[in-house]
Amino acid sequence: MDCTLILYAARKTSLCERTLAKSLQPLSLRIRETVFSTSAKALGEQLRQAFLHDDICFVVGGMSFSDSREVRAILASAAASSHPELVRRLKNPSGEEGLLLRCGSQLLILLPDEPEAIADMLKGILGTYLKTCNH
Repeated sequence: MDCTLILYAARKTSLCERTLAKSLQPLSLRIRETVFSTSAKALGEQLRQAFLHDDICFVVGGMSFSDSREVRAILASAAASSHPELVRRLKNPSGEEGLLLRCGSQLLILLPDEPEAIADMLKGILGTYLKTCNH
């Protein structure tokens, strides 16, 4: 199955993309498209486009900001209006955190821009969830 990757104000873009692609292989997921975003407006448009083509979208980066660029704050109002059926925090032993939102058949997965944290999360509960969810 294909998915979209949005690199949102991420610092280690190529490393994160390679780590994610490698971690998704055992789950039979493939990154169909990778796009870059540096503003909330662009992120919103890219998410809209991503869900026109794929049911799974990964957003890497933007979680460490403490201002208007912080991705969780940007998505909070959108998530509230879409009434997700599942919202789950993804914790990592290193302290990095991600977030999974499910609405119908669509999954939005927010990940930190740390390759090791991405790999660990996909080896853990996130990988297990993606293997068992009906996509």
